[in-house]
Amino acid sequence: EEAPPPPPLALSPRQRARMAHLSDATLPTGGFAHSGGLEAASQLGLLGGGDEAVRRFTRAATHSTATLLAPFAAGACSLFSSPVGKEGPSPAQWREWEALDTALHAQLSANGPARRASAEQGRALSRVGAVWLRQEAAARDLCNDAPVRACRPPCRPPPHSLRWRLLGAAFGDRGANPNRAPHGATMLGALCALLGLPPQVAAEVIAYTTARDVLSAAVRLNLVGPLAAVEMQADVAEEAAAAAAVAAQRGVANAASSAPLLEAMHPCHDLLDRRIFRT
Repeated sequence: EEAPPPPPLALSPRQRARMAHLSDATLPTGGFAHSGGLEAASQLGLLGGGDEAVRRFTRAATHSTATLLAPFAAGACSLFSSPVGKEGPSPAQWREWEALDTALHAQLSANGPARRASAEQGRALSRVGAVWLRQEAAARDLCNDAPVRACRPPCRPPPHSLRWRLLGAAFGDRGANPNRAPHGATMLGALCALLGLPPQVAAEVIAYTTARDVLSAAVRLNLVGPLAAVEMQADVAEEAAAAAAVAAQRGVANAASSAPLLEAMHPCHDLLDRRIFRT
C-alpha cells in the first residue's frame, strides 16, 4: 500500500529563501544543458505529437527521477542533519556520504547520459556549495541559525565563521575528486543539511528542478510553447513533489526508477547525429 505523503513543512523565512535559491533557474548547476531523454525520444519518434505527449513524458520522467534520486538526496541530508563539530562534518560522516554516492553511481551505471548529467551537476553543485557556505561565514551562525553582526576589518571574525569557511572548503573538495565527480542528488542533500534544511526539502527540490529542466528542453526543442510549459509545470511539479516525499520516506533500499521505456531510450541520445543537449 502506498504511503501517504508527509504533512507540509513548517519552514522559517530564511529556510524558505534558501529553498527558493536552490530551486532557482539562475543557480549555475548546468541543469539546462540536459533534456532528460526528451531529445532522444523526440528524434526517435517515440514521443508522439502535441502538448499532451510532452505532458505525459514530463510526468513520467519527473516521477521516475524523483523515485530514484529523492531517497539519495534525503539520505545524504539526514547524514549531516545532526550538529557538526568545530571543523564541520566528521570523516565518518563523509565516508557514509561517499558510500551513498557510490550506491547512486551504481544505480545509474546502465544509463550513460543520465550518469554523466548527474555527475556534471554534482560537480557544479559542489562549486556552488563551496561559495555559498563560505559566504555564510560572514553573517550566519551554523549552530543556532541566527543572524550576527556583519564583520568588517578591523573587526575580528566571529568564532563560528571559521566553521563555515571549513565547511565551504570541505564541500568544494568533494567536487575536486579527480577519479569521479559526485552526483547531483547526494551533493544537494549534503548542501541542504549544511544550510539547515530538512530532508524533505532536498527531495522536493529534486522533483521541481527535474520538471523545470525537462519542460525547458521541450520549449527549446520547439515541442511546446512557453506558456503551455508554465501550465504543465504547475500540473506536474506538485504531483512529483508528493511522489518524491513518499519515495524519500521509503529510503535508499527502495530507490528505483519507474519508467523503463524512458530508461531504455535515454542512452540512445549518444547515437543521435545532431543534438542540442549534452544528454
